[in-house]
Amino acid sequence: MHNNQKTNRREFVKTTATLASAVGVSSVICQNTAATEKVNSTIQIEGRQTRKVVTNASGQLYVAVDNSVAIYNRQGTQLAKHDFTKPVRALHAFENGQMLVGFINSVALVNADGKTTKTVSAFDKASVLSEIAVHDEGIMISDSGTQVVWQLNSELEILGSIDLDSKVQTPASQLKIMVVKDQLHVVNSRRHRIDIYSLAGVKLGSWGKKSRDPAGFSGCCNPVGLAVTADGTFITAERSQPRIKQFDQKGQFIAQIMGPDAFPENAKASENDNGLGCNTGGFDLAVDTQGRVIVLDLATNRLHIVA
Repeated sequence: MHNNQKTNRREFVKTTATLASAVGVSSVICQNTAATEKVNSTIQIEGRQTRKVVTNASGQLYVAVDNSVAIYNRQGTQLAKHDFTKPVRALHAFENGQMLVGFINSVALVNADGKTTKTVSAFDKASVLSEIAVHDEGIMISDSGTQVVWQLNSELEILGSIDLDSKVQTPASQLKIMVVKDQLHVVNSRRHRIDIYSLAGVKLGSWGKKSRDPAGFSGCCNPVGLAVTADGTFITAERSQPRIKQFDQKGQFIAQIMGPDAFPENAKASENDNGLGCNTGGFDLAVDTQGRVIVLDLATNRLHIVA
């Protein structure tokens, strides 16, 4: 952690309580996913480039597409679309309709009407923000430009940052993070693993391996997506030879949910990377309140709903 911005754990607890009352933070309660799941619906997202999908505790789907956030109900009907002046790169949705919207080097608190009520931009000049994770003690924001995870309180004040393992080598679009049981999970795609840190930034371990076997991750940079169910089951996504897989709480392989046959366009996009740093193709993942796995295909701008 950067010495000039030490994290105060009590401050996290105090200020996150304020955030919870102000914007209605709710824990998403999901059901475990099964190995025999089938895609029961798809939603085609209109736009040039999708980047992110999240859900809120009401079961609504929020999709970052181009300079906008599109909002859908569980059935796939678009409810609203909020436009911004810059590409939306990161996203978190609260139950009451408010959002944290991340751009390349700033984050905005946006109300249910799409109006920005607060902005923080005091990151690094080299910042490329990638993911937002809200937890009981504050907010974490991954930064692929500087290879750190920023720590903020409920007032969107930057408290410090976690310096990631020097061996983290992840393309700009794939520095995915999430907080599970007071531990920070970081996708380290070029090392084919998930790294685990304490909320104070202490490296605790990792899981995953490079392998062509179903239990491993193959290719140049996998996994590229990560989600978790309420019971701690992890869902991962891989590009190149596209696969959506399921792992238990300890990172042990359970089953493959979807395979390459479901994503021919994504596989083709990955093959035609042409030196673009493993940033073509790929996926983003979420799990909704009904336990459905939401797969966003970044090559086709299509949401696959797996139940």
